[in-house]
Amino acid sequence: MRAARATLNWSLDRLAKASGVHRNTLSNFETRKYKGEPDKIAAARRALEKAGARFTNAGGETTGAGLKRFQVGDLVRFRPQTRVRFDFGVASDEIGTVVGVEQDPPQTGPTYRIQVQFERALVPYTFRFEYELVQAASSAETLSTEGNNKANASDSKRVLEEFCAICDQIWMDHELYRSVCETDQRNIQLYHDIAPLFFGDIARILIEHQFLQFAKITDPAETMGAANLTTNYILQELPWPQDIKKKLQEANKRLMAFRQYIKPARNKRVAHINLAAQTTQIADLGNFPKGADEQFLKHLQTFVDIAYQNLYGTPRLINAAMSTDTHKLIRALVKSRFFDQCSKCDASERAVAVLDFEGR
Repeated sequence: MRAARATLNWSLDRLAKASGVHRNTLSNFETRKYKGEPDKIAAARRALEKAGARFTNAGGETTGAGLKRFQVGDLVRFRPQTRVRFDFGVASDEIGTVVGVEQDPPQTGPTYRIQVQFERALVPYTFRFEYELVQAASSAETLSTEGNNKANASDSKRVLEEFCAICDQIWMDHELYRSVCETDQRNIQLYHDIAPLFFGDIARILIEHQFLQFAKITDPAETMGAANLTTNYILQELPWPQDIKKKLQEANKRLMAFRQYIKPARNKRVAHINLAAQTTQIADLGNFPKGADEQFLKHLQTFVDIAYQNLYGTPRLINAAMSTDTHKLIRALVKSRFFDQCSKCDASERAVAVLDFEGR
């Protein structure tokens, strides 16, 4: 029991309050002063398990304790000791819902991270030890029980909204890439004149990021037992009418066709460094037909529209306008260049030079 308390960072007083068992009773049990009454020990164990502790057993006896892995739908709150909540304006007793769980094994350190939606803020992926479990998903919501269609619809909307937010970010990231890397030749020359190495590195990073984003959104619905919020999850795990599911399947089929172009680059260069791919320097790894990325985003928009229309009665636009302000950076670079070339010019003369450059 002491090990389980330690994993949760609980004091004896907190366990006593949660279980309804007197503190002294718990203390005496932990220090082996007496075996304890079975019903009280069971109550303490239930309180610990409800909070996320997990007991391991061998030979009919409890041999250790750890933490239950969080899952999407769990209700959680920040631990009293954490300071992360202050960055997002989350109250100490505010309860949020887990909407994302990092895949196992974690890529970021000794433990995994989770993403939590609170009423006033979406807290991005943060290490799980910053949170404590309030209620497990299995008891917080019944997702597939007969006669609980209202709960199903509510959960589907929550998942779809988070999926749409990811699609928004993919579209905005692509717009950023286009505005920087697929601009006109004058701007490319401007980059080369001012900082060729810097802008070359930025282009490489943005290209790799695009490959990763396009691949992640079309990943399998589940990897190593952990759910992935992808088109395949939306298609396979949410309850759709048969005609809607067929439309989603058709849209997803087109998305998966594009995935085949970029999957080798994602697997062998971006997410992993494949020895053979790296040493042989395969030049066409991840190449796709011109404009195929734009078609991918259009198909993603179609996929979102089908799902959103079914749940909300209206389509949902993901290509938000004014998603980047790269033009401000380019104008600043132009101004700096003309300032260097015409240090003795006045402000109006420099402004005319900038407008001439922009073709206005």
